[in-house]
Amino acid sequence: MAVRKICKPKGCRGSPRCDHPWWFDVMCQGRRWRMRVNDFAALRGAKELVTSKQAAERVWEPKFVGEIMAGRDPRIAPVPDSVGESLKVADLRHEGACRLLADGVDIRTIQLVLGHADIKQTQRHLNITDEELRKSMTGVWERRRQLRLAGQQSRPEASGDLAVGQ
Repeated sequence: MAVRKICKPKGCRGSPRCDHPWWFDVMCQGRRWRMRVNDFAALRGAKELVTSKQAAERVWEPKFVGEIMAGRDPRIAPVPDSVGESLKVADLRHEGACRLLADGVDIRTIQLVLGHADIKQTQRHLNITDEELRKSMTGVWERRRQLRLAGQQSRPEASGDLAVGQ
Protein backbone atom coordinates (compact mmCIF):
# COMPACT_ATOMS: atom_id res chain seq x y z
CA MET A 1 0.00 0.00 0.00
CA ALA A 2 1.50 3.33 -1.02
CA VAL A 3 -0.93 5.54 0.92
CA ARG A 4 -0.43 5.77 4.66
CA LYS A 5 -0.31 8.16 7.59
CA ILE A 6 2.88 9.22 9.32
CA CYS A 7 1.65 9.91 12.85
CA LYS A 8 4.31 8.51 15.18
CA PRO A 9 5.13 11.81 16.96
CA LYS A 10 1.50 12.20 18.15
CA GLY A 11 1.12 8.59 19.20
CA CYS A 12 -2.06 7.88 17.21
CA ARG A 13 -0.25 5.20 15.16
CA GLY A 14 -1.93 6.02 11.87
CA SER A 15 -5.50 5.61 12.96
CA PRO A 16 -7.90 6.46 10.11
CA ARG A 17 -9.74 8.76 12.51
CA CYS A 18 -6.74 10.98 13.27
CA ASP A 19 -6.42 14.41 11.61
CA HIS A 20 -2.96 13.87 10.18
CA PRO A 21 -2.63 14.06 6.38
CA TRP A 22 -2.29 11.04 4.13
CA TRP A 23 1.12 10.43 2.53
CA PHE A 24 2.36 8.60 -0.54
CA ASP A 25 5.27 6.32 0.24
CA VAL A 26 6.63 4.52 -2.84
CA MET A 27 9.91 2.75 -3.58
CA CYS A 28 10.82 2.82 -7.26
CA GLN A 29 14.18 1.86 -8.81
CA GLY A 30 15.99 2.08 -5.50
CA ARG A 31 14.60 5.51 -4.65
CA ARG A 32 12.03 6.32 -2.02
CA TRP A 33 9.32 8.83 -2.94
CA ARG A 34 7.42 10.43 -0.05
CA MET A 35 4.91 13.23 -0.48
CA ARG A 36 1.72 14.43 1.13
CA VAL A 37 -1.33 13.46 -0.89
CA ASN A 38 -2.82 16.96 -0.47
CA ASP A 39 0.35 18.61 -1.81
CA PHE A 40 0.38 16.35 -4.85
CA ALA A 41 -3.35 16.90 -5.49
CA ALA A 42 -3.04 20.68 -5.10
CA LEU A 43 -0.26 20.80 -7.70
CA ARG A 44 -2.64 19.06 -10.10
CA GLY A 45 -5.61 21.34 -9.54
CA ALA A 46 -7.61 19.65 -6.78
CA LYS A 47 -10.25 21.96 -5.34
CA GLU A 48 -10.50 20.37 -1.89
CA LEU A 49 -8.34 18.40 0.51
CA VAL A 50 -8.12 14.62 0.39
CA THR A 51 -9.74 13.37 3.59
CA SER A 52 -10.22 9.65 3.00
CA LYS A 53 -7.77 6.90 2.26
CA GLN A 54 -10.11 5.55 -0.41
CA ALA A 55 -10.00 8.83 -2.37
CA ALA A 56 -6.24 8.93 -2.03
CA GLU A 57 -5.87 5.36 -3.30
CA ARG A 58 -8.42 5.48 -6.11
CA VAL A 59 -7.85 8.95 -7.49
CA TRP A 60 -4.37 10.19 -6.68
CA GLU A 61 -2.20 7.10 -6.14
CA PRO A 62 -2.37 5.92 -9.79
CA LYS A 63 -1.38 9.41 -10.95
CA PHE A 64 1.48 9.59 -8.45
CA VAL A 65 2.87 6.20 -9.41
CA GLY A 66 2.32 6.94 -13.10
CA GLU A 67 4.43 10.08 -12.92
CA ILE A 68 7.24 8.25 -11.12
CA MET A 69 7.17 5.44 -13.70
CA ALA A 70 7.23 8.00 -16.53
CA GLY A 71 10.39 9.49 -15.05
CA ARG A 72 8.83 12.76 -13.90
CA ASP A 73 9.32 14.23 -10.45
CA PRO A 74 5.88 14.24 -8.77
CA ARG A 75 6.90 17.17 -6.56
CA ILE A 76 6.98 19.47 -9.59
CA ALA A 77 3.70 20.73 -11.04
CA PRO A 78 3.07 19.54 -14.60
CA VAL A 79 3.43 22.17 -17.31
CA PRO A 80 0.12 22.71 -19.12
CA ASP A 81 0.08 22.36 -22.89
CA SER A 82 0.58 25.66 -24.63
CA VAL A 83 -1.99 26.90 -27.14
CA GLY A 84 0.32 26.40 -30.11
CA GLU A 85 0.80 22.70 -29.45
CA SER A 86 -2.90 21.92 -29.64
CA LEU A 87 -3.36 23.41 -33.12
CA LYS A 88 -3.69 21.10 -36.07
CA VAL A 89 -3.34 21.67 -39.80
CA ALA A 90 -7.10 21.31 -40.24
CA ASP A 91 -7.64 24.15 -37.75
CA LEU A 92 -5.32 26.41 -39.74
CA ARG A 93 -7.08 25.53 -43.01
CA HIS A 94 -10.44 26.27 -41.43
CA GLU A 95 -9.24 29.61 -40.04
CA GLY A 96 -7.73 30.63 -43.38
CA ALA A 97 -10.90 29.73 -45.26
CA CYS A 98 -13.05 31.67 -42.76
CA ARG A 99 -10.83 34.73 -43.16
CA LEU A 100 -11.06 34.49 -46.95
CA LEU A 101 -14.85 34.39 -46.67
CA ALA A 102 -14.85 37.35 -44.27
CA ASP A 103 -12.65 39.32 -46.70
CA GLY A 104 -15.26 38.90 -49.41
CA VAL A 105 -13.76 36.08 -51.48
CA ASP A 106 -16.58 34.11 -53.09
CA ILE A 107 -17.25 30.61 -51.89
CA ARG A 108 -16.44 28.98 -55.25
CA THR A 109 -12.91 30.35 -55.06
CA ILE A 110 -12.59 29.08 -51.49
CA GLN A 111 -13.86 25.70 -52.69
CA LEU A 112 -11.06 25.59 -55.28
CA VAL A 113 -8.44 26.67 -52.73
CA LEU A 114 -9.52 23.96 -50.28
CA GLY A 115 -9.77 21.35 -53.03
CA HIS A 116 -13.34 20.33 -52.26
CA ALA A 117 -15.27 18.51 -54.96
CA ASP A 118 -18.68 19.65 -53.73
CA ILE A 119 -19.81 23.08 -52.56
CA LYS A 120 -21.68 21.40 -49.69
CA GLN A 121 -18.36 20.16 -48.30
CA THR A 122 -17.04 23.73 -48.29
CA GLN A 123 -20.28 24.89 -46.73
CA ARG A 124 -19.86 22.41 -43.85
CA HIS A 125 -16.18 23.34 -43.48
CA LEU A 126 -17.03 27.04 -43.13
CA ASN A 127 -20.18 26.50 -41.02
CA ILE A 128 -22.29 28.40 -43.56
CA THR A 129 -26.07 28.18 -43.52
CA ASP A 130 -28.04 27.53 -46.69
CA GLU A 131 -29.18 31.18 -46.72
CA GLU A 132 -25.59 32.46 -46.56
CA LEU A 133 -24.62 30.05 -49.32
CA ARG A 134 -27.49 31.28 -51.51
CA LYS A 135 -26.45 34.92 -50.97
CA SER A 136 -22.80 34.29 -51.82
CA MET A 137 -23.68 32.17 -54.86
CA THR A 138 -26.04 34.88 -56.18
CA GLY A 139 -23.02 37.14 -56.69
CA VAL A 140 -21.14 34.35 -58.49
CA TRP A 141 -24.11 33.60 -60.74
CA GLU A 142 -24.55 37.30 -61.54
CA ARG A 143 -20.88 37.67 -62.53
CA ARG A 144 -21.08 34.58 -64.74
CA ARG A 145 -24.21 35.93 -66.43
CA GLN A 146 -22.48 39.25 -67.09
CA LEU A 147 -19.41 37.49 -68.51
CA ARG A 148 -21.62 35.34 -70.71
CA LEU A 149 -23.44 38.43 -72.02
CA ALA A 150 -20.16 40.25 -72.60
CA GLY A 151 -18.77 37.23 -74.46
CA GLN A 152 -21.80 37.06 -76.72
CA GLN A 153 -21.57 40.75 -77.58
CA SER A 154 -17.89 40.55 -78.54
CA ARG A 155 -18.36 37.59 -80.91
CA PRO A 156 -18.82 38.49 -84.56
CA GLU A 157 -22.06 37.22 -86.04
CA ALA A 158 -21.77 34.56 -88.66
CA SER A 159 -22.25 36.23 -92.01
CA GLY A 160 -21.23 35.62 -95.59
CA ASP A 161 -18.80 38.58 -95.55
CA LEU A 162 -16.26 36.71 -93.46
CA ALA A 163 -16.11 33.64 -95.68
CA VAL A 164 -12.70 33.28 -97.26
CA GLY A 165 -12.01 31.84 -100.70
CA GLN A 166 -15.33 32.39 -102.40
